[in-house]
Amino acid sequence: DTGQEDLQLAVELNVPMLSAEPDMNALLGSKSAARGIFSEAKVPIMHGVGGIYDEKEFFKYFSKLVVENLDVKRWIFKIDHERGGRGIAFIDMMSLQVYRSILKERDSNIEWWNNRQVRSGAEIRIIIALRGEIAQKARFAHPKLYPSWEAYARDFFRDGGVIEACPNNVVSSPSANVFVEPDGTVNITSTHDQVFSRDYVSCGNSFPSSGPHEAIHDAALMIARVAFKHGLIGFLGLDFVLSYDARSGTHSLMAVDLNPRLTDSATNFMLFDCLINGKFFPALGEYRMMQRKAVEKGKDSSRQNSNVGSSEATLGPKRFYTAINYLYQPQISSLQMNTFFNACRLGNIAYDIQSNQGTVFILIDSFASGALGVLSVGRDLLSEVAIETKGQIPGSRIHDSLVDPGIIDSIQLIVDALVFIREQLSSSMRGMKHVFASESNLDPTLLACRALLKRKKWELEATKQNGIQELRAGKIR
Repeated sequence: DTGQEDLQLAVELNVPMLSAEPDMNALLGSKSAARGIFSEAKVPIMHGVGGIYDEKEFFKYFSKLVVENLDVKRWIFKIDHERGGRGIAFIDMMSLQVYRSILKERDSNIEWWNNRQVRSGAEIRIIIALRGEIAQKARFAHPKLYPSWEAYARDFFRDGGVIEACPNNVVSSPSANVFVEPDGTVNITSTHDQVFSRDYVSCGNSFPSSGPHEAIHDAALMIARVAFKHGLIGFLGLDFVLSYDARSGTHSLMAVDLNPRLTDSATNFMLFDCLINGKFFPALGEYRMMQRKAVEKGKDSSRQNSNVGSSEATLGPKRFYTAINYLYQPQISSLQMNTFFNACRLGNIAYDIQSNQGTVFILIDSFASGALGVLSVGRDLLSEVAIETKGQIPGSRIHDSLVDPGIIDSIQLIVDALVFIREQLSSSMRGMKHVFASESNLDPTLLACRALLKRKKWELEATKQNGIQELRAGKIR
């Protein structure tokens, strides 16, 4: 994030900042302001309201939102200037007896429910219930940061915040990274899906996104253009949620967050791009290697280059990756770097520069901090063979699937790497209790990646069993 120190340095050096001024960044990067930018860009958002600073207003708006959207089963609260899920709390409405009663009453007599006085009465009942039960029913994305509703509410009402509906059936959480040049030109630098270690806490990302690439591309462009109009330039991270409505059979893509900074996922993509040196196609949401084909020089070439061939670049096979931004396990600090990477080679946890496949580690302050990042690049070998043989593989269904086997390969590589790290640390993890052991995210991250791998394998198998129509159910709104 751009801070006052950056501004002071720019003034001292007499150079421009590739960013809005810190105060502008903070203002437009708030959760409440983001909803306004999304609305102005005509990108769909969830039902909700922002700019709440008062407890009385909170309960008033919340009860009204619940009554107007009675089928929403979960509501999310966001503190305006927090990030990384730090300022998120949520409540599951089915945990409230009064909500279950009102829902039953509505379903038994729709005509009665449409009466304005009945709805006003329901709002009052919900306010009374929330005031008495929200401290027990609310849950927090970071309970160590906010161990109670009182602690959370203090920051929420001091800094301001948002109440927002959560879709009942979330399919995925796509994101886009964009770069807005000083003249307003918008470049979409990467897209991906977020990987969550627990509710609303992202631990990494996978590429490509499973969302509708064209819709993500168009929404990101529209949001970035409006953000520029309000004064934002430089790097922006845009988060969406993709949901599915079983009753209408449609998917919906909605914007949920705007981050005016260079995000972790953007730097992950930069590393991936550096490794592969290929080309990203934003509207298609895919990344391809560039293959070099030798071209003979003609006889009329200059004498100096008469024996030197040139090459031309052609599009090659796709590449995929899964990345973990920040893996923390305090015992990592006890590892010897040479010993660890030698064990990696012996355990086949490595990156092959010939095939452009494998795993790389991102060192964060060496091993001393007990943290590191991991990025695994996958490939779809069957698809590559099909390209070489012009697709003539008997029984191949590689073009009928919504899930590329390459993304499964990258997730499997990440899982293998995390299991390997855990095995290397197993003796020290058993033998001693570190003071910060409870802060470790190794096991939750491994569980999340295994769950993601299982789901992607199921989706791939479903397409093989002619289940693609179910996965494709509905068009993007």
